[in-house]
Amino acid sequence: MSEIAEKDYGIKPKIIELKSCKDAQNSPCAFGTFCIVYNGEIVAETPISNKRFTNIMNKELKKV
Repeated sequence: MSEIAEKDYGIKPKIIELKSCKDAQNSPCAFGTFCIVYNGEIVAETPISNKRFTNIMNKELKKV
């Protein structure tokens, strides 16, 4: 997905690895394991396919 973000949307993703339970507890993600945040808003809380990512980003970019 990071390749799609860069190639198709010109977005440089920032991937943050949670290394401790404290990191997970302080994560904006409800489950503390995975989420995609765009413009300060969680747009996906679970792992998703590239197609789903594309659909989400197209929807988010229409809001701008």
